[in-house]
Amino acid sequence: MPVVPESTSPFVQAWLSAWDEPRVGLALLRSDVWTMPLRTDVVHTVVSWQRTCMRRGTKKTKGRHEKRGGGRKPRPQKGQGRSRQGSIRSPLWVGGGHAHPIKPKDWAYKLNLKTQTLGMKVALSDKYRRNALVVMRDVGLADPSAATLTANLEALGISASQHRVLVVEASSHMEAVGSRHLLAASEAIRAVNVVSVDELFRVFHGHKLKYRFGANILALVKHSTLILSQDAIAELSARLTRDRNSGHVTSVAEAEAAQVAEEWQEQLERQAAMLPMTRLQVKREGLRALRDRGAISYEGGGALRWRPGGTQS
Repeated sequence: MPVVPESTSPFVQAWLSAWDEPRVGLALLRSDVWTMPLRTDVVHTVVSWQRTCMRRGTKKTKGRHEKRGGGRKPRPQKGQGRSRQGSIRSPLWVGGGHAHPIKPKDWAYKLNLKTQTLGMKVALSDKYRRNALVVMRDVGLADPSAATLTANLEALGISASQHRVLVVEASSHMEAVGSRHLLAASEAIRAVNVVSVDELFRVFHGHKLKYRFGANILALVKHSTLILSQDAIAELSARLTRDRNSGHVTSVAEAEAAQVAEEWQEQLERQAAMLPMTRLQVKREGLRALRDRGAISYEGGGALRWRPGGTQS
């Protein structure tokens, strides 16, 4: 059965906060990202996959051919009434090699991208449903002080001694001065971690010791409180919905303005599609395709006739 959002409206509301003011406005979040039903089986599947990919797989034991020594036959084959032995490194001997030695292994396996995306949506929706989501206008700090960050969190009702906080900033803003101050301040607080949106879509591959694309749901599950900036929500929604124009808005008026702008853009694209085609497009696309579109026609004797009023479909 397909998973559908619990809300029928395209957007849901959340409080917009700032470091000095808990409520400065409203933020509209996409329902197909933040109101998905709770699916613990999907989250468990993705988390198990991520933890399995993180395994280094470097465990190894030696076989009889890898042990030092054992090249000489320990005793004669016959004549002593004892068992037949060819090497002191046989698995039957103390200090011998393993009969079935453990070899380094890559434990990673493939998980469908749709399952990873659904798990990310379910984890984010759970944060929104439990009121563990804080939408910030800007998460940057004026100074890289841990005391300042602790005081700002307490002003929002978040205690660093009782909660594990994950702060997510837009990937393009991580080099800003405020974001650098936030990152420096969080290093002194064990319960606060700062990541970018890119890091939420990177999973550590333990066997190859590198990161690869994937849903980092373990970071969301391990933290009880999630703090996101406005730009981080826009980037996160765009990645999960494959929609470049899926950014959040801060008020109903801005939502209507965004809808009008989108309709205007669609109208401009339709008008651009109605423009006459150039002769360069005739050469590039081929005569057969243009004939099917009605942009060109053939006269008697195979002569080609150009129709300036021809349109693109």
